[in-house]
Amino acid sequence: MINKELVTDLTQAYTQSYLLSMDELHNPQLAVQVATGVTMVIGQMMQNPHRVEQNPLGMIFSAMMQNSKQKKQTKDEKETDNKENTE
Repeated sequence: MINKELVTDLTQAYTQSYLLSMDELHNPQLAVQVATGVTMVIGQMMQNPHRVEQNPLGMIFSAMMQNSKQKKQTKDEKETDNKENTE
C-alpha cells in the first residue's frame, strides 16, 4: 500500500539521485533514467524489506535492462506499424 510517507521518501530519493547524476554525468536524459532506476529499487526495498538481502545494484541493473527492453519493443512495434501503413 502506498502512503504519503512512502511517496515523500521516494520523491526525495528521486530528486537526490537526479541531482547527483546531473553533477556526475551532465546528461539530463541519462540522469532521469538513473534516478528512475534508483527510485524503483528503493521503492521495492521499502515495500518488501525481506528482499533487502538481495544485491541492490543487481536490482538497479535489472530494472534498467527491463526498461530498455520495453523501449526497444515499443520502437520495433512502431517501425512495424509504419512499414505496414506505407505498403
